[in-house]
Order: sequence, then C-alpha cells, then structure tokens
Amino acid sequence: MNWKFAILVGFTFCLGLGAENHMTEVLEGKPLEVQIAITQPNLSSQSIIYENMDPGFSRSIMDRYASYGYTKQTVWIKLDIVNDSKDKEFIVNLGNSHIDRIEMSRKSQSKDQSQIGGDLLAFKDWPVKEYRIAFPIKMNEGERDTFFFRIDTTSTVNFYATIHTPEKFYQSFSSTKLLLGFFYGAISIMVLYNFIIYLMLWDRTYLYYSLAIFSNLLLQIYLNGMDYPYFLGNHPELRNRLSILIVGSSCVFGVQFARHYLQTKNSMSLMDRYMVMLRNTVLVAAPLIFYLAEIRHLIVSSNIVAQLFSISILAIIIRGMMSRNKDAKLYLLAWSLLLVGIVTWTLLEIGVVPYNFFTVYSNQLGSIIEASILSLALAERINTLKQEKQELQAAALVDLEEKVQERTSALNLSLDTIRKDIYMAKRIQEDSIPTKTIQYPHVNFSRLYEPMSIVGGDYFDIFQREKKKYRVFLADATGHGVQAALITMAIRSEYEGLKYKISSPNEILHELNEIFIKDYYSLHIIFSCVVADILISHDEIQFASAGHPDQLLAAGHTIKRLPRTGRIIGLSKDSKYTKSKFHYSTGDRLYLFSDGIVEQKNKEEQSYGEDRLIESLKFMHEYPLVDVPGKLHESLNLYRDRREQEDDLTFLAMERIEEQDD
Repeated sequence: MNWKFAILVGFTFCLGLGAENHMTEVLEGKPLEVQIAITQPNLSSQSIIYENMDPGFSRSIMDRYASYGYTKQTVWIKLDIVNDSKDKEFIVNLGNSHIDRIEMSRKSQSKDQSQIGGDLLAFKDWPVKEYRIAFPIKMNEGERDTFFFRIDTTSTVNFYATIHTPEKFYQSFSSTKLLLGFFYGAISIMVLYNFIIYLMLWDRTYLYYSLAIFSNLLLQIYLNGMDYPYFLGNHPELRNRLSILIVGSSCVFGVQFARHYLQTKNSMSLMDRYMVMLRNTVLVAAPLIFYLAEIRHLIVSSNIVAQLFSISILAIIIRGMMSRNKDAKLYLLAWSLLLVGIVTWTLLEIGVVPYNFFTVYSNQLGSIIEASILSLALAERINTLKQEKQELQAAALVDLEEKVQERTSALNLSLDTIRKDIYMAKRIQEDSIPTKTIQYPHVNFSRLYEPMSIVGGDYFDIFQREKKKYRVFLADATGHGVQAALITMAIRSEYEGLKYKISSPNEILHELNEIFIKDYYSLHIIFSCVVADILISHDEIQFASAGHPDQLLAAGHTIKRLPRTGRIIGLSKDSKYTKSKFHYSTGDRLYLFSDGIVEQKNKEEQSYGEDRLIESLKFMHEYPLVDVPGKLHESLNLYRDRREQEDDLTFLAMERIEEQDD
C-alpha cells in the first residue's frame, strides 16, 4: 500500500498470473529448494498434502525477489527442507508485513496443526511477534520435510523467503530496526527543524513542509510494518483503513507545500487552481473511503491518490521551471532523486534488480535525500529573503533619508518657531511675577522660583493694598510645561480683576471658583491656591487656602502649620471657603510654597516631605531672609542627588520687620 510504489505499480502486472520466479536460500550452508504456484482460491492445503493434488509448482532459483502484483488468485510456496545442522528450531520469514492471510502447513503433521499469520489478524495472534510475517518450525537433525504456504491477499503479492535459527533471525531484525531508527530520527529532526523555523518566521511554507514530511514518516513506518508491535497491531481492520488517511495527508500537505514554495497562486494560476481542486477532492474523498470502502478498494484508492499526487507534483515543478521559477530547480532535483529511490525499490519489488543494501533501502534513502535537499533549500530561502529584504531596505533607506531631510528641515523650522514662542511665553511669565527680592516698609520678601521645564505651572503675586496691608497670592495649576503655563495666564487674568475690589481672602477664593466653574468648565481646569493678607496694624495674617498643602508660619524656632480652608478651585460650584487668622509680629516669617517643594524624591523614591522642610527652615531661621530660598534649594538638590526635578518649585518667604519710614 506504498504510495511511492504506486507510481510504477504497473510494473508488477507485467509478470502476469502464473509467471515463474526463481529463488535460492541457504540453511546452515545447504541450499533450499523453493517452488511457487498460482491456483484458484478453492484449492486447500489438505487437498495438496493428503490428496496429492499438484497445483503446478515451478522450481525456482533463489537470487530473485518474487512479486505477483495484485491478484485474486491464491499463491502457493513449497519448501523442501533437509536439516543437516544440529539446531532443531528455525523461523521461516517471508519478508512482508502486508499480506492479508498466510497459512503454513507441514506435510508430516496433521490437518489441525497449520499456522496462520497476516495483517488481517491481530498482532497478538501472529506466530512470531515481529513486524514481518514469519513462522516457527522444529526439525530434528537429518529430518526432511515439505512446507506449504498458502497466500491470499488484496495487496501486492511479493516476498523474499528466508530461514534462520531464532538467534540469527532476531539479530537480523535488530540491525534492521537500528537502521530504520536512524532514518526515522533524521526525518524527525527535519520535521522539528522546519517547524521551529515556522514559529520564528510564521511562514506557512515551513509549516506545510513539516506536516508533509511528518506524514511521509508515518507512511514509511506503516509500510515497514514497524507500527505493528507498538500502535494498532491488535486492531487490524482500523490499521488497514488508516492507509488512505495517511496517503491523503501526505497528498494534502505536499500540495500545500508545493503551492507555497513555488508561489503558484501568483505565477501559475491555472496549475494552482488544479492543485487546490486535487487537495479539496482528497480532503473529501479520503474520509469517505476510510469509512465506506472495502479493504481491496481502499488499497486501490490509495494507489490512485498517490499516482495523481506524484504526477501532479512533477507537472507543477516542470511548469515552474518553464516559468523560470528559481526555486523549481532544487525542487526538481530533490523530487527526481526521490523518484530514483522509488523506481529502484519498485524494480526490487518486481525482481528486476538484485537484493542488496541500496536496493532494499532505496525508498528510505530517496526520502531522506529529498527531505534534506528541500530543507537546505528552505534554509537558503531564508538567506535569499534576508538579502532581498536588505536590498529593499537599502533602497528604501535612501528614499527615506531624503524624506527625513525634507521633514527634518520643515520640523526644525517649526521647532524654531515653537521655541521662540515658548521663550517669549517664558519672558511674559517671568515679567508677571515679582522680582527675586523685594523690601516693603513693613515686610521683606524673597523667593525661589524654578519651573520643571522652560515655562511652569506655578503663579504668585505680592502687592501692597494699603499703607499697612499686603496681599500674597500663590496658585499651583495641574500639569507641567506649556499647558500648565497657559492655565496660570488664565488664573492671573482672573485674579487681577479681583485682588483690588475684594477685601476678604476667602471671598477671593469663592469668586475664583465661581468663575472657573462657569467660564472654564469645558476645559476642566482645576488648581490649588492660597491668599494671605498681612495686616500690620493688627499684627495679624488672614489666611485662606483652596486645597493647597499646609503652609508654614515661623515665630522664632517655633513653626505653625496653616491648614487648608476649602476645596481645590474648579471642582464644585458648591464649595465653601473660610478664612483663618494668625498672629504675626516683628521677626515672624510666613512661608508659602507649592507642592513641588515637599514632593521632590530621592533615589529611593522617598519624598522630601513637610517634616523635613520644617526641620530645614528651623535650621535656617538664623540666616538672613534673602539667603533662605537659596539654602533650601541646595537642600533639595542634595536630597535629590542628581535625580531629575519632577515638579515646579516655588517658595515664598515674607518676614515682618520694624516699621520704616515710607
């Protein structure tokens, strides 16, 4: 049932029914006489042995391999054996795994002592538990006897009868199994190798090739009979039917590999449609034949599928060469060597070539050479694809470089414009905030202002409302950079319209919240801020905070926290804001700052924190106010230890001083 053998299966019919085949065998150095006859199935071994009916045996020479193709008639083998050795136990091996039924009878034994073997029997019932059909016999020294083998089968009739002692029989099978094991291992490595390449490249050509040679591996195991002892040997009906599925899978995956490898869809559309039709036909027909056909028809169907597949692959390769497909050359070489192996094996089957290592294993040698060449071709294809990809990339790179230069020039022009705009925004923002140090008649002012980027999201303002009244405002917009800077411009604009006409700090926060809820709702602007009114005549600070961190008021080395008095601006129109009052006398210092001061982190992701800030400010109390922002900046940099700044830094320091003349 070998699909490769099916390519030249017609050769077996050239022998014809009743053809002679000559064979020779040696038992312990003595030649055996092998005779063959073909009769109608109604002739039994009892008729030959006990009624002396002659089916027409012909004497044979033993150097030839006997094959009779497909025949419905019965094939008889007659062996006249004389045991001139001292051994008493022997095994007769017919060298075939796929004969349906063989009955061995012995002239010197009774009718009910015949032995039966064949692939229609469960493996557990075979006379000898090996993958070839064989029979054990016992003969005394000097004994002569005649053995008859009746063969009835739906597969091809071919055999190579040998007789060994049990020890030599099993030794020969061990060597054969080792050799076949090398073959199966080599094919398995190629299956795994190409499947790994498929997983790397996701190119279905490698997947179909892996499946095709895996199907071929299963077919070789089936044809060699190596599956009998390990798989379905005890289920002969199922095992025989599986042949059509194995041949069908070889055909389907082989067709898919050929289509993808030769890219027939693009270069040979007509052949591609034919191959798709063949694939689909096999996909539908194989399961139907598996379930419905008789074994005899199933075998013929397997051979037809194999022949169609082989001829189709050869045709598509030739068509590919005519289309100057460079991949077709290696494919033709690999397929030709495979066909040489198949032809050699087929010629051995029909007795044309001698029985030796190369002819016996020509099928396997052809398969492994074909698989090796195509695996190398697929590996080379990777290099070719890489080279083509590199050439395309090089060409694309030249074009890309030109486009990049054009885009870079345009981008640089745009960046220059943006950079100029940002630096203009920086100048505007710097001009909108108080200078670094200001001295009023009653208050000294010093500050630290360092945006995280060119522009920042913090805004502050200090001005003298009346002779002994000062107002300080600090806002921290969400976000950083240009977006936050634009928000500060909106905050500044709205605050400027309120700071003179509203006297209470909490009322300013209330109005700001109403404005940003009403006029900026679609922009979802939110920010925290504080307003502190310094009332010199009352020695008092009136303070209101909208979601801002606790601010600090230092009296000597004692530092008091000024907590928030309402929610962040822009969250809810129902937000309520209150004000707090704190004593503020000469020498006291008010510290207002954004959350960037306390949220600076070190390498261990630990924040600077309010407690560390309070301790630092206590230590700096003896420094002049003008030096405090610089000392705090040094402390923050030392804490960050070259870590990038993560937020805008704003720190305002205001110290009550002795009243001076205006």
